[in-house]
Parts: sequence; C-alpha cells; structure tokens
Amino acid sequence: MLLALDDFGTGYSSLSSLHQWPVDVIKIDRSFVSQVDTSPHHRVLVEATMLVARSLGMKTVAEGVETEAQSEVLATLRCDKVQGYLYARPLGALQATAWLLERTPLPRLEAAAPADIGPATPVDAPSREVVAERLLRHLDDTEVAVGLFDPAERLAYANHRFRQAHCQGLGPTPSWEEIMRQAHQQRNGLLINDPDIDRWLARVRRHYRREPRRVFESDFTDGRWMRVTEETAPDGWQLCVLSDVTPLKVNEAELRRARDAALAASITDPLTGLPNRRHVFDRLHELLAQATQLRMPLTVAVIDIDLFKQINDSHGHAVGDSALVGFARTLGSVLRHGDLLGRIGGEEFLLVLANSGRAGAERVLAQARAALLAETPVPGQPQRRVNFSAGMAQAQAGDTADTLWQRADRGLLAAKAQGRGRDLFVDNPDAAAALMHRLLKAG
Repeated sequence: MLLALDDFGTGYSSLSSLHQWPVDVIKIDRSFVSQVDTSPHHRVLVEATMLVARSLGMKTVAEGVETEAQSEVLATLRCDKVQGYLYARPLGALQATAWLLERTPLPRLEAAAPADIGPATPVDAPSREVVAERLLRHLDDTEVAVGLFDPAERLAYANHRFRQAHCQGLGPTPSWEEIMRQAHQQRNGLLINDPDIDRWLARVRRHYRREPRRVFESDFTDGRWMRVTEETAPDGWQLCVLSDVTPLKVNEAELRRARDAALAASITDPLTGLPNRRHVFDRLHELLAQATQLRMPLTVAVIDIDLFKQINDSHGHAVGDSALVGFARTLGSVLRHGDLLGRIGGEEFLLVLANSGRAGAERVLAQARAALLAETPVPGQPQRRVNFSAGMAQAQAGDTADTLWQRADRGLLAAKAQGRGRDLFVDNPDAAAALMHRLLKAG
C-alpha cells in the first residue's frame, strides 16, 4: 500500500517539510506542469520538487500533462510517472480495463525446447479466454476484495476476500440487499449502527448506484477500515472493490494527536501550564472586541512577584520554578470561569477579568494575596512568603489591547516604586502619562 500527497505545490505545500510526512509519492500539481516547457521558473520549481522527493526516497507523479513538449521535459527531469489528457480522459474501472487491453499487447510466450534442438520458438499470444481465466485466478489470491453485481443487484462474481468479508453463510449469488441485511443481523462484515435496517437501506439507496463512480470509507465490525470503490457501468453492471486502509486510519489518528499536541504546546507556558504570552495577548484582543461590542466592562491586571530574584539566588532555580507553579495555581484558584490568566515572562503574569470593573479586580487580587500569604512556597523556609505587586486598568473607549495592558503595566511600575506588595489602578491614559512622568523624575 502506498500513500500519495496530491496537488503538491498549492496551498501550504512546503519542500522543507516533506521529510516530516510518511508519504511514498508526491503528485506535482497541474498548475506547475502546464508551464514546465515554457517557463524557466516553473521548470526550476518542478525540478526542485523532484530532486527533494528523490533524495527522500519518494516517487513523483506529474499531473495534467497535455502536450508532448511537457512530456519530453518531464522525461528529461526523470519524473517517475505522468498523467493527463495527453494519454486519456478520466475512465471508470471497466472502461479503463478495456482501454488497457486495447493498448497493451499480450506477451509472446516462448515454447519450451530441448537443449539439443536450439533456441525456443515464439508461439501465439494466449486467447482472451485464457487471459480472463488467469485474471480470475489472480483475483482469488489478492488481498483486495472484488465483487461484480449484475443489473438486478445480484452477485455474479466474488473473489475469496469479498466472500469472506460479505457473504459467509449466503448462497453463491446473494443480492446486495441480502448481504446488507445479514451484516446488520449477524453484526458481521460492514458495521451498520442503525437499529432499523429498513431505514438504513432507504437512506443508503439515495446514493447507491446514483453515480458512475463512488469512493468512500466504511468501518467493519472487526475494527478494520475499508476504502470502497463502486463502478457502475451504463448497462447496470457494477464492480465493487474493497481495500483495507486500516493502517492509514491509525496514521491519521497519530497525526491528529501530534497536531493537537503541537497546537497545545504552541499556546501554553511549559512550566506553569498557563497560556503563554502570545496566546494570552491573542485572547485579550478577542475579549476586548467582545466587551466593546456588548458594552461590558473589562479590566486587566499586570502582576509581578515581589523579590523573586532572591528566591532563585538563595535557593536555586528549581525552588524558584516550584514557587512560580504554586503562584500560578493559587492565583488561578480564585478566578471565575471565563477569567484569563497567562504568564507573559519571567515572574510576570497578565490577568484579564471579563465583565468586571475596578472593584471586581481589586477583590480578586485581595483574595489571591491572602491565599498566597497563607502558604509556604519555599520548602524548609516557613517564614518566607510570596507577595506581588499589580497594576490595573479598565478598558476605555478607543482602547486597544496594547494601550490597555501598557496602562496597567505603568500602574505596576508605580506600585513597585511605592514599596511593593500593593495594587495600583490607572484610570485613563492621562493618569498613566502622569505616573510615568513622576517615575522618570524620581529616577
């Protein structure tokens, strides 16, 4: 089984990330192939894709080849396979088989000859009947399940894998509906979760045989995941092919878990588990826009642990990290659902209180300070307590996330300058500017 990456070169395709994907084949998008013989730029891009794929042991397929000139350039670049209207229009399974038989001469067989007679003598190619018989024998040995239904929806042919999957206990020519009813009754083969089989059949028949070709995935009762291809010819005969793609489902689940883990890591501070700086500011933008639209108050607080450097210097960074984790846990315990707390750097945190004004913010910070002073953050040092300073600001008309948190940050600087262990609320931009002026003058 091979895994191919389709339409490479469009969207978010990246040559530098190819090595991260477990694919076997790279299919180069038609938008590049269509100009490979006329545009040096496109030729370079196609050639680079092929070189990178080849270095990673991947095969390449060029999509949308429509001219001999394109085909010649791709051959020069050592493209493994090509496809496009230059060779054939899209065909169903039955039409494709007929197309191949018309264009592929059967091999001439060499007659066996005794060593003293001389070289073997070519004989005529086998008849179509012989080829058909050999094809059926090979189909019985393949891992792919193949079934052929007649226009009345009765099974005219099924190889061993198809009968094993669908027809155990049924006669040689069951109907499609009989196969489905048995699967539902015996919970064997196709997984049908609907308790009402008649309702399920009526729903499925809205799609069954409505299109010349259908491709879809189905779960089986034994846990396998099957890709089903149904090719229905104009005369009503239908070829049904089932391929076991369970490994792809496992890989898909693993990729999804890896994606979720990477997403969580990109927005989370690894030490405290809180939202990191980028994520907490992204959320502040969203919450401020929401508060403005709903005309609700929103207050932010920039919080800094007092004298945190002394903990690191006296007890080591491991104890300092433990104190940070405990601080985040204690502060988080007094918040309401919907409040947002994130670590924005070192021992500094950003608190966003939705639907809350100055009084609500002061109440939350007072509760947090009381809880912290009741704890012993440093093992073996019961006398040491952790306290913090904070600057607060409530969103005003015209505020952006940046102006709001910067105003609160100026309040934090003033709180620390006034002796730490206190909270300072900054009413408006003018008050923030006055604070900065006094701080600079005092410095």
